[in-house]
Amino acid sequence: MLEGGQEVPADLVIIGAGITPNNELAKSAGLTVDSANGGIKVNPFMQTSDPDIFAAGDIASVPHWYSGSNLRIEHWIVAQDQGGFAAFNMLGKMLPYGATPFFWTMHYGKGLQYVGNAQTWDEIHVDGDIKDHKFLAYFIKGDKVMAAAAQGRSTDLLTVFEAFN
Repeated sequence: MLEGGQEVPADLVIIGAGITPNNELAKSAGLTVDSANGGIKVNPFMQTSDPDIFAAGDIASVPHWYSGSNLRIEHWIVAQDQGGFAAFNMLGKMLPYGATPFFWTMHYGKGLQYVGNAQTWDEIHVDGDIKDHKFLAYFIKGDKVMAAAAQGRSTDLLTVFEAFN
């Protein structure tokens, strides 16, 4: 049922849900918030605009060296990784975070892996056959591969991952 009360018949409904970060506390503390993604802007050392305050995980808008933009990624492994860097840097180690995003999922016995970050792209080049679940898809912007997704081609995707690093 829609907000207006109308019903729409359907055989299948797919819902995509995400979050809008709650950054009110950060704003009230005077921290810089990224208007593009709603996260708290941090430097590569996970420091906010106040160098005594660190942020990591879903709320952190981190500079990404490869894309040249800030990224805010909602994935537990990123939060865990960034949290470790933030902790070391709170202790004065000053280790820059610069990991290439990598995710995977498994549904209905089929795995899908993704490396990089392509918020926009000009073309997608597919090597292999999507219907056979054996492919490597490159997300390309200009003349640069921004990300790749794979199914049944994990070794090839690892090669792409290494190229990003």
